[in-house]
Amino acid sequence: MTFMGKIKQIGHFFNKPLVAILLSFFIFAPLLFINIRSDHDWGGDFSQYLSQADNIAHFKPMEKTGYVFNEDYSTLGPTAYPPVFPLLIAPLNKIYGDYIPPYNYFLSFLLVITAILSVFFLKKKYGLIPALALNIVIFFNPYFVGLKSEIIADIPFALLFIGFILLTFQNNPHSIKKWILAGIFTGLATSTKTIGNTLFIALLLYSFQLTIYTWIKSKNHKNILKSAKGPLLALAVGFSLCSLINLLFLGNIFGSSGYGNSFDLNGLSYKMMTENVYYYSEILRTFFIELSSSELWFGALFGSAILTFFITGLIISIANKPGLNEWIILVYFGLLLIYPYQHSGFRFLIPIAPLILYYSAQTVLSLKPGKGGVYLSLIIAGMMLTEYYPRLLIIHESSKNIQEGPYSAHVKNAFAEITKLTNNQDLIAFNKPRVLYHFTKRRSMSHKPGSSVAQMDIQFMNNKPNFYLLYTGLMDPSLEQYIIANQSNIELIWQDDFFKFYKRKGSV
Repeated sequence: MTFMGKIKQIGHFFNKPLVAILLSFFIFAPLLFINIRSDHDWGGDFSQYLSQADNIAHFKPMEKTGYVFNEDYSTLGPTAYPPVFPLLIAPLNKIYGDYIPPYNYFLSFLLVITAILSVFFLKKKYGLIPALALNIVIFFNPYFVGLKSEIIADIPFALLFIGFILLTFQNNPHSIKKWILAGIFTGLATSTKTIGNTLFIALLLYSFQLTIYTWIKSKNHKNILKSAKGPLLALAVGFSLCSLINLLFLGNIFGSSGYGNSFDLNGLSYKMMTENVYYYSEILRTFFIELSSSELWFGALFGSAILTFFITGLIISIANKPGLNEWIILVYFGLLLIYPYQHSGFRFLIPIAPLILYYSAQTVLSLKPGKGGVYLSLIIAGMMLTEYYPRLLIIHESSKNIQEGPYSAHVKNAFAEITKLTNNQDLIAFNKPRVLYHFTKRRSMSHKPGSSVAQMDIQFMNNKPNFYLLYTGLMDPSLEQYIIANQSNIELIWQDDFFKFYKRKGSV
C-alpha cells in the first residue's frame, strides 16, 4: 500500500462514528474539570432556576416563588422560567440543595455533549479534523469555560438547538422518524428558553417555502402538502409537547408571563435596530480576543474574519436556495434585532455558534483551499489555544476562591439576620430580588434601575414593599434617593459594614 493509501485508510478509520465520538470526547473532556466552583456570583437567573427546581423537588407549583414581578422592569426576568431546565436540575436540588459543584459538573457534561454534537454537524460538510479544530476554538474559549459555572439554561438549550440542527441538516424529506425527533427537540428547546420559538417560526416559514416551490414546479395540489409533510409534522409534535409541558408545570399552554412586556413594538425604531446590529457584530468579532494574552493580534484578525466569512457564507447559502438552517438564522437574528436588552454578551449567540462556524467555513470552502483548509484549521486552533491559555489558567486557579456574591460570608450573615427580622408575608425591595428570595425565603422585588422617586412610587403602588435593603457591593442610587425622600416614613432597623436594612413605619 502506498503512503497516500495509508493516509486515506487512517482518515476512514477516524471518520467512523464511534471513533469520532471517542476522539471528540477525549479532546473536550478537560471541560469537565476546569472551573468547578463551590459558589456563585450575584446573577439572579441561577437563583430563580434553583427556586423553581426546589419547588419541583418538593411537589410545589413551580412558578410560585417569592420573586414579585415588576412590569416596568420586565428585562430582569419573568415570573417563572420555562420548565425543562428546572426539571433537569430538580433531582440535584433534592439531593444537594444549594451546594454548587454538582450543578457545575452536570452543566460541564452537557457542554461536552454539545461540543460533540457540534463536531458531528460540521463533520458532515467539512470533515472531522476541521470540525474538531473549529469547535476547539469555540468551546475552549474562556467565555464558555466561565459560563459553565453559571447555573443557567443556556448550555442545555444550546444542546437541544444543535440536536435539532443535526437532525434536520440534509434530512431526507421522507424520514418521518427524524422529523418526529426534530419536533421533540423543538418542544424541549422552547420549554427550556423562550427564544426556542425561533425553531417553530423557522419550521413554519420553511414549510411555506416548500409548498410555494412545489406549486410553482408541479402545479399539483396533492404534492403541495406532501412536500412540507416533514417540517409540518415536526411543528405539530413540537407544539404539542411544549403545550403539554407548560400545561403540566405552569398551568397554561403558553408558558410564563413577563417576556412579552420586553418587546415594545410601539417603541421599535431604526436607531434601536441599528444599535443591535452593531452590538452583536462587535460581540461576535471581539469574542475571540482575549485581553490577558500577548497575542491579541491573532484573535482580532480571526474575529474579524469570522464575522466577515459568516455573513458572506450566509449570503451565498441564501442565494443558492434558502433551507431550514438559513431560516433559523434569519428568524433568530430578526428577534435579536428587535429585542431591547443589550447586556447579554455572547450568551444570546451560544445556540447558533455552530451555525456561525458552518457559514464561515462555507466561505472558506468556496475558495477551494483543498488540503490547505485542513492545515489552516489546525493552525488556527493552535494559535487560539495559545491566546486562551493565560485566561484559562486564571479561571482555573481562581475557582477555589469565594467570589463576591450570595456565598460570601458577610452576605450569608446579613441574609440570616434579615430572615430573623422578617416573615414570609413581608416584601423587601432589593436590586437582586431573586437571589434574596432564594436564600431568605422572603418575598422580594426590584424597581427599574435609574428610576426617579415618582417612578418608584408608581412601581411600588400595587405591591407596596414594607422593607428596603441597600448593599455597598451593589450600589443602588435610586433606592437611596427613595429612602431619603421618604425618611419620615422609613426607619433604619439594622445595619453592618455592608448592608442597611430599612422598614416602613407602621408596617407589622
